[in-house]
Amino acid sequence: MNLTHLFKVRKTTFQENSLPIREILLCGKDSIDSQKLRTLLWEHTDPVLRPRVALVSKWNAHTRTQFEAFSKLWPVKAKPEKKRYGPRCWSANLGSFLGPNVSAQGKDMKRFLAETIRISQQVYVDNPSGLNDLPIATLVVDPTTSTILAATYDTRISSQNPINHSIISAINLLAVSCRNQRYRAKHYASGYDFYTTHEPCMMCCSAMIHSRVRRCIFWKPMAYTGAKGMTWRKELNRHKYMVFEFVGGEGENEVSAVEVREAIHWDVCA
Repeated sequence: MNLTHLFKVRKTTFQENSLPIREILLCGKDSIDSQKLRTLLWEHTDPVLRPRVALVSKWNAHTRTQFEAFSKLWPVKAKPEKKRYGPRCWSANLGSFLGPNVSAQGKDMKRFLAETIRISQQVYVDNPSGLNDLPIATLVVDPTTSTILAATYDTRISSQNPINHSIISAINLLAVSCRNQRYRAKHYASGYDFYTTHEPCMMCCSAMIHSRVRRCIFWKPMAYTGAKGMTWRKELNRHKYMVFEFVGGEGENEVSAVEVREAIHWDVCA
């Protein structure tokens, strides 16, 4: 087991002889026989260390939510940056990010997000019985003309292809569209806005970075698989796009008016 993402020593709340007790991370549970480990510690440590099995995270943390959850088990080294992504949408600071024409842009954003949610429900219409695809949808919009360029939903189950996420399918549609065949020198999604029902995973965020997306607006956060913050990591990329999360408030009735059926587990990569 690889333990390089974990700190080797952690503090505890216990004391011995008025001194704080610290715990040392030695190795994985299956790396050595427990009796052999006790024998080695008896022979080579003074005072003798008493080993025990502790729960630690097997994976490194890539988001702040992951970092906080994993660190409760054992301290994790990779602490995400505090400010990686843009402000959440429909907040008091909306005007400073949408420009002078706030009302028109905000109205379009709410309309496109509501349409994205409606598209996600198409999976139940196309497959009324049997195995359904995941109700995750993506809408690609040209903000200069408010034109919808692509609309897709997740087909990884029906196509039996694990990379057929809605965002990946949307980028593929842009690549083969007549609109982009004239501009091969440009990136496929340069200057476009992506509306999606769920917070994108790391694969989809990476694809949007390489496609030069302008903005990503999503409806529901995915606490353990979402990667909205990676677009602002300087060590990973040069292109950055803004990420907005719907948090209610103005426009909530319009977005929430869509009748939604959802069957997505918390650990699904959207």
